[in-house]
Amino acid sequence: MEKRAEEAERRALEMLENARRLASAVAATPDAVFAPFWFAVPVARPLMGEDGSLSPVAELAPGTWYLAVGKRGDALVAQAADGLRGFLLHTAGIERGDGAGADAAAVAAKSVFEPYWFAVPVARPLMGVDDSTTAIPELAPGTWYLAVGGREDAILAQASDGMRGLLLDTTGIQRGDEEVAKSNVRETLRAAELLASAVAASPETDFKAFWFAVPVPRPLMSEDGSMTAIAELAPDTWYLAVGKRDDALVAQTADHVRGLLLDTTGIERG
Repeated sequence: MEKRAEEAERRALEMLENARRLASAVAATPDAVFAPFWFAVPVARPLMGEDGSLSPVAELAPGTWYLAVGKRGDALVAQAADGLRGFLLHTAGIERGDGAGADAAAVAAKSVFEPYWFAVPVARPLMGVDDSTTAIPELAPGTWYLAVGGREDAILAQASDGMRGLLLDTTGIQRGDEEVAKSNVRETLRAAELLASAVAASPETDFKAFWFAVPVPRPLMSEDGSMTAIAELAPDTWYLAVGKRDDALVAQTADHVRGLLLDTTGIERG
């Protein structure tokens, strides 16, 4: 049990460091004189999304060349062969390609898609990228989504949970700016700090269990120190608080899924 707790604390601190690196990258001004180059990683490393969340969009593998298309602070903006791009936060030990590779990178970089934020004027379906006509989620007005690529007149869009699909009808969309990512990364960093504190804290020994409801949907995070939501708590539903770790509640759902509720503001006690 003690070993498991130590592993959870280690994972939480590592995740917090990644959140700080990501916040620094999102806040940094792009390097205006950056020259694209090819590189390979010494070990597998995550490619983080440019949306300010801690959900990797891909994993870079050793023995494969990737294209560095920009620099934000200490992070590289990297692109895989399929056009997928994101932040490489840990650049230590990378191997750069040769001169010929750098020339090819400069040519390839001209066609790099620049991600941007957008909102839809009315609810619109997001279609599968496998050429099927099956809608995945529905994009809702008043929510920002990240355009991560283009296919003719369609947008390859990404939702906050990492789900991707094609938005075929782009008429009337509103484009956002980098403030969306900066707002997201501030929330990510705050959640990482709360999770690290909760995992490191000793359980409250005299805690008395109680029922509660959340005012808005909120994620229930894993107790293993990762930034992983294991369930979503819904309003108008009662959940059981079975413990307290720092400012977080240890909550349990009706089907006995247990995790950390980091944001306890406005909860209603039963």
